[in-house]
Amino acid sequence: MSVHTKMLLTQKKEIIEKIEKIDTSKDLALLNSIIDKMFPEKTFSKEEVFGNKDQGPLAKNGRYLKSMRLREGYDQVSLCKKLKNIKQPNISAWENGREPIPNEQAKALSKILKCELKLLTRKS
Repeated sequence: MSVHTKMLLTQKKEIIEKIEKIDTSKDLALLNSIIDKMFPEKTFSKEEVFGNKDQGPLAKNGRYLKSMRLREGYDQVSLCKKLKNIKQPNISAWENGREPIPNEQAKALSKILKCELKLLTRKS
């Protein structure tokens, strides 16, 4: 066995021993606090994402669109740049249930936002 292979096996054993000694509750709490400090992103309330009223299928489609947009880290303007010939007021109207999402844009949105097409175009 080569010296290099012996070193790798020794390192692997050391890593396994360290993993076995981990106190998951303390380590996870520490990891969460580090992540919170490194990524102090804004969190969104349920009302900001889903709204307070149910206004029918257009509103449901819009809330779903908004939640998927926020999940993927897009604002309305950056999402417009991904779509062709769409302006920010269109996305606002879709999200607020004032207009249905056209089929062509719904297909593009489902690919961009990695979400289900049927939930952007449901009728009831």
